[in-house]
Amino acid sequence: MRAEAVGGYSRIGIYSTTGVNEDLQEDCELGPVEGYPSYLSNFAAFFEGNTFTTGTPYVMSDERLKTNKQKIESASELLSKIKTYTYEYKPNKSIPVSKGLQRGVMAQEVAEHMPNTVIRLNTPAIKDIKTGMTRTSQEIYAVNYLEFIPLLISAFNEKSKEADELEEQVARQSSTIDELLNRLNALEQKLDQICEQGCAGLQQRSSATPSLLNESLKFYPNPGSNRVTIDLNNLDISGEYYVTVYSSNGQMLFSKRLTNTSSLSEQLETGSWSAGAYTVSLSDKSKVISSGTLMITK
Repeated sequence: MRAEAVGGYSRIGIYSTTGVNEDLQEDCELGPVEGYPSYLSNFAAFFEGNTFTTGTPYVMSDERLKTNKQKIESASELLSKIKTYTYEYKPNKSIPVSKGLQRGVMAQEVAEHMPNTVIRLNTPAIKDIKTGMTRTSQEIYAVNYLEFIPLLISAFNEKSKEADELEEQVARQSSTIDELLNRLNALEQKLDQICEQGCAGLQQRSSATPSLLNESLKFYPNPGSNRVTIDLNNLDISGEYYVTVYSSNGQMLFSKRLTNTSSLSEQLETGSWSAGAYTVSLSDKSKVISSGTLMITK
């Protein structure tokens, strides 16, 4: 290590390097460890304890110095495999460790999924000048936490894309729902018009013979439930007539043929009928003479 001030556009207070020595790195290997590299201490700086800076730390990331560039894929899936913990360090005579609650990952677990992010190394043996005692070297595992930053950025971009796609899907579904609601409203309006026209027709037919409908053809109770009585009294008719009951879908549920008679009393068992409106009518062979609406409730 050397301390110096370099001229030109750069001023460097402390410059430290181990040099470029691939042979040394090979000599420092601790043995084959499947999945991630292992080195002895071969660092430009090795600090025991906390570090502090009032400036901004930078890491070299010049595109001109890089090769084999590939886009990171499935970052969210990869990060989902990494477990995070809170923990405290055990007291260690060989390595000064931070005290109190810590947050992070376990290097051995990270190595299973991101082997290039983990190294195995030996701490340097240090001799205490005052006591003359040497602190022994210790093997440890270390994680490059900076490797998680590009993964987090990629995972965020993936989730943002998924959120945008979901938002578009929701917008399309909302548009479809609005269209269906508009169609439903149009159908309801058309149905209301049909019902109004149908009711007007019934009123016209009923008003043609008001005394016949109101005084002679009666059905009660109305609304009914399990049993309804149809009465036909004081009619001055001759020939062949029919009393019928139809459901709203056109199914005939009751029919009675009358010939040269002036009265009828018929009890209908309506317990099995569905709730709704039914048409009770008196007709001859060619036309409906009078009719009315019977309501069945449940």
